[in-house]
Amino acid sequence: DPSALLAIVKCFSKVSKEANFVFCPESMKVTVTGDSRDSLHVFSYFTMSSLFHGVTVESKANNQVGMYMHLQSLEMALKSTLSSPSPPKIRLTKKDNAVFLEVQSGNSSVSGAGSATSITQDVPVRLLSVSNMAELEEPQPTPPDVFIFIPQLHILRSMLERLKKLGPILTIGACNAGKLVLKTDSTLATVRLDISDLQQPRYGEAHQGLDRDHFLEADVDIATFAKILCADPVKPESIVLCIFNEPYPTIQ
Repeated sequence: DPSALLAIVKCFSKVSKEANFVFCPESMKVTVTGDSRDSLHVFSYFTMSSLFHGVTVESKANNQVGMYMHLQSLEMALKSTLSSPSPPKIRLTKKDNAVFLEVQSGNSSVSGAGSATSITQDVPVRLLSVSNMAELEEPQPTPPDVFIFIPQLHILRSMLERLKKLGPILTIGACNAGKLVLKTDSTLATVRLDISDLQQPRYGEAHQGLDRDHFLEADVDIATFAKILCADPVKPESIVLCIFNEPYPTIQ
């Protein structure tokens, strides 16, 4: 489905200009990794059957193929396929010692003769080695100290619009009793938004001995947090906020 894949690419293009893709026979992983622990890191997973039909992924690296590419080029190629009367075909190809993701689609001819034209676009990619792909594995932290469902993204964006005018740093606080606090400071004022009665998902054994009233806070760059709120194209049914206190304060 080119529209579903395009929605994913648009979502990531609001976060970064480039992304890493790892294709397997059953799944596709898209990641954005920052330069340091203070950077924004994004890990996303999708089933191949929800995006592609008739998939073949083969490699000596346990049938994994990883590539790094510029999202704008991929977005433009996918947009051109939306009016195609037949599903586009995507394959990895090599031309003149360069590697490309070839996007091929068929469009009805404007001549009215009933013929069709085939449009092929090549998106430059850089293949990832086995060690590169291993570095893209999502870290497995300890269970979060705080984890609650939070409001839908459009509601949070509306709140953030009011806060980002005051300063570059956003303080995010929450507790397992279902309370979320967004706060920012300026020389003129401190603005704080409190949201209560939020629900909590099940998190395995993390519920055992849970201190529901223990409140944790972490400071984030407000512009970076705004990028996280751009995931609307993937239409999330629910959003869980996790706060980790160790080994250093982290918002997930």
